[in-house]
Amino acid sequence: LSKLSEDLLFQVLFTNAYSPKKNLSSEEFLKIKIDWLIKRKRIEDLEILLKTNPEVGQNPKVIKFLINEYLSSADIKSACGNINFIDSKVENTYLETVDNLSVTQGIGELSLSWETPYDAETFFIYRDDEFIVETTETSYTDETVTPSTIYCYEISAVNSFSIEGPRSESVCNKALIPAPENLSGIVNQDTITVSWSPVSEASQYRLYRDGEQIYTDTELTYVDSDLDYNTSYSYTVSCLDNNGDEGPQSSPASVTTHPQVTAPVLSLIVSSSEFELNWTSVQNASAYRVYIDDVFLIEVEDNTHTYTGTESVENCFKVSAVNSFGTEGPLSNQECGTGS
Repeated sequence: LSKLSEDLLFQVLFTNAYSPKKNLSSEEFLKIKIDWLIKRKRIEDLEILLKTNPEVGQNPKVIKFLINEYLSSADIKSACGNINFIDSKVENTYLETVDNLSVTQGIGELSLSWETPYDAETFFIYRDDEFIVETTETSYTDETVTPSTIYCYEISAVNSFSIEGPRSESVCNKALIPAPENLSGIVNQDTITVSWSPVSEASQYRLYRDGEQIYTDTELTYVDSDLDYNTSYSYTVSCLDNNGDEGPQSSPASVTTHPQVTAPVLSLIVSSSEFELNWTSVQNASAYRVYIDDVFLIEVEDNTHTYTGTESVENCFKVSAVNSFGTEGPLSNQECGTGS
């Protein structure tokens, strides 16, 4: 088409044409014409459309486009003139409400989702009656919450005319407190001392052994005693908020108790002032500790030790086994003798 023919076609179809009688409302047909004219930057035709269709003044998209175009070309007079086309009687008649708002707990966050009402283009999200964000999606994750604190949310839809509808029903929830970190255990024979790092929002901690709850309190350590020797145990820990609601459990920490260290059987032979000590071997022992009169004397790796005593002085001896973890077992029987 020639430039003249194209101009004539646009003037007929996009400024003076009536809407189809079927399958398209007058409002939808008007929106199509507006979008086409803006896309083609037909400024003069848009102004003709404004003059012949006063309801176009209710569309801020048209006015904003015309004003921006004139301002960009430094045509202040024409830009200000288009302000007169704005319909001062525009009312907020958009009454569509967001339905099925849900707020789902997460670890340190809350996830929102909702359904889209008719003609909604964007959404305003309110938390505790304060606007926090605008989005075009139908979901939002709030990562700025404090765990264990309850927050209430409302969503409103904004239509194609930038008119905000009523807010949805309020839905409340609170984020979960994350599990403590650095869960570990220190072993001493059949006892495991479990510890973990503090969590600021936690009011209590709950400890599990092999899935069974064994402790709920405020301390950061727990002494788990009288366990089976040479046995592995799996621990997890979680946080409780001030209402007693529990967060997720930590990753498991596996800890194994030591092999059992038993007491050796001690025998004593006294010859003059020489005290010859002998004892039975203990499984898993790497050394033995000798005590004289309940005072530590020496640590040896053999199963025998000779002590030189004093004439007419009685000495009493005991021996204990020590394993490779440095764990000392119970003391042996006591044997006493007098040097001569």
